[in-house]
Amino acid sequence: MNIILLASQYGPGNNSTLKPLGCYQLASWLRQHGYSVKVIDHCSIIDTATLRSMISRFIDSSTVAIGVTSTFWGESERFVETDRRKNFTEPEWVLAIREALEQEYSNLEWLLGGPSASYGQQLKYDWHLFVGNAEDSLLSYMDTKFNKKEARHPFDICSSTMQYHETDFIQSHESLAMELGRGCQFKCKFCQYPHIGKKKGTYLRSIDCIRNDLLYNYEHFGTTRYSFLDDTVNEDYDKIVALANMAQKLPFELEWAGYNRIDLIWSRPETIQILKDSGLKSSQFGIESFNAKASRFVGKGWFGKYSRDFILELREKWGKEVSFFMTFIAGLDDESEQELFDTANWLIKNKFYSWSFSPLRIKRILPSSNTVFKSEFERNAASYGYRFPKPLNDNYWETDRWNANQAIEVADACNKKLDATRLRILAGFTMFELPNLGYKTSDILWKHLRNYDIQDVINRRNNFLQNYIDATMAYNIK
Repeated sequence: MNIILLASQYGPGNNSTLKPLGCYQLASWLRQHGYSVKVIDHCSIIDTATLRSMISRFIDSSTVAIGVTSTFWGESERFVETDRRKNFTEPEWVLAIREALEQEYSNLEWLLGGPSASYGQQLKYDWHLFVGNAEDSLLSYMDTKFNKKEARHPFDICSSTMQYHETDFIQSHESLAMELGRGCQFKCKFCQYPHIGKKKGTYLRSIDCIRNDLLYNYEHFGTTRYSFLDDTVNEDYDKIVALANMAQKLPFELEWAGYNRIDLIWSRPETIQILKDSGLKSSQFGIESFNAKASRFVGKGWFGKYSRDFILELREKWGKEVSFFMTFIAGLDDESEQELFDTANWLIKNKFYSWSFSPLRIKRILPSSNTVFKSEFERNAASYGYRFPKPLNDNYWETDRWNANQAIEVADACNKKLDATRLRILAGFTMFELPNLGYKTSDILWKHLRNYDIQDVINRRNNFLQNYIDATMAYNIK
């Protein structure tokens, strides 16, 4: 293999079997340009000895590099509560596998992509860093390594195709990740994603490209479930109408989960049915706050006025066919601690068991930083009242009302209220965790986790992982 890419799951200690997108997207792009690529997944939940054997099977004389994604190293790894700059470093599995391989394969270069590539100067190992979208930069790197001089057309999301490969060993019932576009028309002030504020129609994939990829995956792997990873799936009315029309003509029943804006559903009530027709099974909603001033402050003014009533209405209209997960922010200056606890109590009182609170995350942007992941709050922190009083801590912020540690503590306290009910429900981007293991989607919707046979879930997950390992080790390399 010319290059091997290592993918990991959602954060330290997480046993998710859901596939991330980045490595597979890059692998597909490189294959389209003549390179052989092997993605090895689930690296954070496979023991080092087994993982080393899996990787070694695909290293040959043509292999020039091993690439690692940092996308799901975990936010907790990058957030500092203490009054010092943490010696941020690679997760244990990355350190272990690199140490295990470097002596035997000292000629290989190690590449790092994803958000944590911006922290390269703080890492233990030296890496060749890829910051931001890496299609063009990684292809250029490979062309240099293989001395290819031909002209390349830049990556264009609108006409792009992304196909999984036989060596991805996709299993029965497994859901896959897909982009319908790359970017968002909105500009929420806390959002750190780089492709926001886009002009309508400039960043969406062709519906024909999407259809072709869906059909390819269905015909080759039997795939019918997807996580659509767009910043906002329903931001464009024409987009979801086209998606629904396409879904109705597919030779299988499309099921998907993704992020949507509930205010856009409220403003176009017909989209309640259109989203169902498109195959939506579970939505993630960023509510952020029920406080009107706090909602306006982050750029979501509707939420503080109408969201409570419409959340109840939408649940009734979608019934048991579509679930949703809601997220809230702790630490917005116009909202008090008590208001956040009141929100958590309202959710429980109204029998919502799929939500979470997260602390507001703002970091000081140093002149030396090359990160593309920075929010409006971070670009202009002082004008929004955010201060960084601790010289050795870039992640500790404060305002007249809140500080970073207080936001963490309040978010944790609100989340513990849900934990105490023991009625949590899988929804949003976690919706397909159990269907990935063979459970029916219809059996998961709105079902409390405590009602599952936990040992059966563990056994299925272990079997899923072992099947992947066995298929990788048994593959006949040509």
